[in-house]
Amino acid sequence: MNYKQETLKSYNQFADYFDEKFEDYKNVFIKNKLEQINLLFPNKSKILDLGAGPGNQAVFFKNKGHEVLCLDICEKFLEKCKEKNLSTIKMDFENLSLPEKSFDVVWAYTSLLHVPKSKVPAIIRKIKGLLRKEGFFLISLKEGKGEGFLEFRSGTRRWFSLYTEKEMKGLLKKDFKVIKSWRVRTENNKVFIDYLCKKK
Repeated sequence: MNYKQETLKSYNQFADYFDEKFEDYKNVFIKNKLEQINLLFPNKSKILDLGAGPGNQAVFFKNKGHEVLCLDICEKFLEKCKEKNLSTIKMDFENLSLPEKSFDVVWAYTSLLHVPKSKVPAIIRKIKGLLRKEGFFLISLKEGKGEGFLEFRSGTRRWFSLYTEKEMKGLLKKDFKVIKSWRVRTENNKVFIDYLCKKK
């Protein structure tokens, strides 16, 4: 079964639900952290929101004066972004074709967790190429072990790759320096590990 098409089916079918869910997540669990992170970014940064979803976090950064491009392959999510007056591009982040050194920040919040682990190192190398000198990279992944499908609803399911801290550090150590890290524990006791990094 194709992990990408199965995951995409869930998001396209339930885009309204996820828009509300991700907005609540932003406001309840990470709003303070977003405020702190924003202070580290250069004024009017050019930000690529990689796997932007419905654009909930992109709106936050746009309202802070940054130029944000929302990248996703989910058409329904891109429609949500456009409703929020966000710039969008439909693209698979496994096949990025954007100019090198064109962004100050690549923001990959809970998006790369939908990719099999074997494919992630190549994506991270590509992300490094997209960043300007000393550019920032934010990655958030779900803590745990293993990878595979999780059932959602109405016969849909999503692919999740779970990571330990050791695995995450291994992914980043060649190309990025971790400057901040933290855990986010949700109401259902799921834990996400967030790393804010700078390009080496």
